Amino acid sequence: MFVKGQFSDCGEYLHLASLEARQAEPLPGQALPPLKTFLQVSTHRLSSRQTANSPPRPVYHTVVPLDESHSLPVSVMPYTVTWRKEHVYLSTSGSQLDFIRIPLFRSSPSSREGTATAENLVLKERLWFPHLAPARPVYFFPPDPAAKKREELVTVILGSTQGDAVLMSRKLIASPTGVFFDESKLGAGWKKKEGVGNEMVERLGARLVDKFETFDMKDDCDIVPYST
Repeated sequence: MFVKGQFSDCGEYLHLASLEARQAEPLPGQALPPLKTFLQVSTHRLSSRQTANSPPRPVYHTVVPLDESHSLPVSVMPYTVTWRKEHVYLSTSGSQLDFIRIPLFRSSPSSREGTATAENLVLKERLWFPHLAPARPVYFFPPDPAAKKREELVTVILGSTQGDAVLMSRKLIASPTGVFFDESKLGAGWKKKEGVGNEMVERLGARLVDKFETFDMKDDCDIVPYST
């Protein structure tokens, strides 16, 4: 559905977030099964010496299951990605504040002891948004750990109304809006996202096998009848 990329501040890593939708094979005489959406997040280490010849080396990979639906608008995606130093936040455009915090490393690079766990987290409690929020992209910015003197405020930005999503009058088209929340009053904090594990990573793949695309006889060969 989309692929988003982000380089780390140090320039040593490349982070990728890929949104995918898969559908099981329909059974004879039954309706089409729903689309299952997943977000694959991976981190790749870049070579500092052979930048052109050495492919990126994968160091972290996780798969996050999302919603199921029978249709998914491609022109106006309901998901928005916001990058931070050690996490990526996936937001869903809807009537509630809904975010998933996904780590970019197996353990925090800033942690010398390496005790930080790589868990995908969601908010325990949700906040309600205006009725036009499902047609607007949502961006989530957590407090900056380096800004100790400032209040720990969470910044949520609602983008402008996307006209392709719904039919509405010009009077209802909303401009971007920024909202600040006190992190301590945002809810009961974060909880672990269920349904994420190594079994999903192995099933969905997304492994860097080679620096070149693997040849496929079915997709890469066209047999054209020829007669003299």
